[in-house]
Amino acid sequence: MHSSVYCLPADLLGEGADRVVGTVRDRAGVSGVTVAACYHASRDIYPHNPAYRVASLAPGAFYAVDPSVYPGPLRPAVSPSAAGRDILAEACRAAAPLGVQVSAWAVLLHRDDLDDRAAGVQENCFGDRFLGRLCPASPAVRDYVLAVTRDLCRYPIAALRAEALHYQGAAHGHHHERCLEDFGEITRFLLGLCFCPACAGQAAGHDVDASITAWMRRASRNAMKPRIQCVVTHKPLRFAAATPPQASATFARSGVVAPHPRWTRVGATAPKNRAG
Repeated sequence: MHSSVYCLPADLLGEGADRVVGTVRDRAGVSGVTVAACYHASRDIYPHNPAYRVASLAPGAFYAVDPSVYPGPLRPAVSPSAAGRDILAEACRAAAPLGVQVSAWAVLLHRDDLDDRAAGVQENCFGDRFLGRLCPASPAVRDYVLAVTRDLCRYPIAALRAEALHYQGAAHGHHHERCLEDFGEITRFLLGLCFCPACAGQAAGHDVDASITAWMRRASRNAMKPRIQCVVTHKPLRFAAATPPQASATFARSGVVAPHPRWTRVGATAPKNRAG
């Protein structure tokens, strides 16, 4: 049975590829290593690392990016924490004579190094652009993902493990992300939906009513309003909790907003109120 150990860049930067790969094979009895070749910002504790005990790494690529592979405006930026080293190449060189397989691990649509002006970022129903969150419906983003795949497959890897190859919600986990009030699952779900031009185009092509955007704005505002009023007036608040598929029926029953006329109430059950 094949097994593989996930290795963060700090593992290889601090201990060195020869030591890490050797330890994985000889002490752990594992036949592979999965190297974070394209990774988000991180801070981790390393009890046995000879270089540091706590390491904070900048986001980016830990391999030699080939600019010619990328046709559009998006391409990985080499992480400053790599210090000029090609971590993926070092792992491949160390693993080959030991018979250890190397897989590349790429975080694709979560880019901590991008701001909200980058091409293809997600937008919510208010037009707010989410920095570092790339939309999978965007043609520029799709070209970028294919290019990263081609770039990494230049290396002698056994597999490519893709992380964050999907839409990311309102509470995906951005660094120092704070939401100091519990607005509930419905509001988080609504605020996490993407309304960027690419998604709007896809929706139009599938006969989705354009007025859904305005409805979402009203629903989001009204869902947050009771909590805001409670904080200002110090009045106790009770609110309805439900999962996203129940949103239309829940909003109608709780008086938050009337359901959108194109939404069909199928199998929705009455939510239970709980104290907020």
